[in-house]
Amino acid sequence: MRCDEGDEMEETTQKSCWGVTFKALMGFGGAFALAYLFGAF
Repeated sequence: MRCDEGDEMEETTQKSCWGVTFKALMGFGGAFALAYLFGAF
């Protein structure tokens, strides 16, 4: 996945890139939150 600002990207491409990044972070955060709630950590 490339999210370089130096590239000539469309605005929609940047939004899509940030959307994917945000979903990935939320996924990891949700997994850690569930693991914490169930006492895995």
